[in-house]
Amino acid sequence: MFLTTQTKQVLVTGGSGFIGSAFIRRCAGKYKMRYTYFRHPIRHPKAWGNRLNLESEARMCELFSELRPNVIIHAAAMTNLAECEKDWQRTYDINVRATHQLLQLCNDFNTRMIYISTDFVFDGERGNYEETDDTFPITRYGKSKSMAEEIVYSGPGSANTVLRLSLVYGFGTEPARGFIGWLQDALVGNRPVTLFTDEFRTPVYVEDAIDVLNEVVDNQVPGIFHVGGREKISRYDFGMRFAKTLGYNPSCILPASIKDFQGRPPRPNNLSLNIARAQKRFKTILGGVDDGLRRMREIQTENDPIVLQTDDEEPGDF
Repeated sequence: MFLTTQTKQVLVTGGSGFIGSAFIRRCAGKYKMRYTYFRHPIRHPKAWGNRLNLESEARMCELFSELRPNVIIHAAAMTNLAECEKDWQRTYDINVRATHQLLQLCNDFNTRMIYISTDFVFDGERGNYEETDDTFPITRYGKSKSMAEEIVYSGPGSANTVLRLSLVYGFGTEPARGFIGWLQDALVGNRPVTLFTDEFRTPVYVEDAIDVLNEVVDNQVPGIFHVGGREKISRYDFGMRFAKTLGYNPSCILPASIKDFQGRPPRPNNLSLNIARAQKRFKTILGGVDDGLRRMREIQTENDPIVLQTDDEEPGDF
């Protein structure tokens, strides 16, 4: 059966998380949109929410039988690094086992899965990772996401898509605030913030990430793709540019080395992603940090005040 965008049934897990809620805000009027949440119910005038505990296989089956989605965006996960290190069984149950159960339901109902993954599947030893590089995560969070990736995309012949996102930044609303929300709170209060000079990522502006995701929903694009910005940058340098562009005091941001961080979980040094494959396959142009921060500044000027957030290292809404 031919599906138009108006008749395509799209289910988003983790609808109150950063990526899920951003996609719903942008695309709810385009598709027949349903979303799930667990601890944080949200409302949207053009989408319908359902409470889902990913640890309940019975509820998953019930929901699929009711909704029969054509596409599922699986964005829900347990993502807090410290919590994942502390409780591997729960991390496995939510991030791996539940993904396997959802994929079985996708196979039963002929549903295509788009899985939201992370740069934490790599060890951070060299950076500039390509999709064909072996994953070797050093955190339990990264390990769980790598295991789930293998379940979702088994190679040629699979209709599913894995999008490995780097640090996603931008404007949003509660409950998921993450790194940028924490940074903004400190800068608004003129409090000192310590950021690493030797922890590197390829941050991607949220609207660019959603543009890519939208392309995958519209067109079956199987495979694994890296979705990051075009620039490798340290957390410290990102924080400095953020402060200067958004009008905060950059002297509040203090440099530190990841080598001085003795706690758990371990911190990968260089998780930068090579985005050449995604740029060749998708129409969306993945910009650099200055471009994303400039676009944020334009929105801030129009709508101040706005809450900032990223999807990184925040308790997942599963």
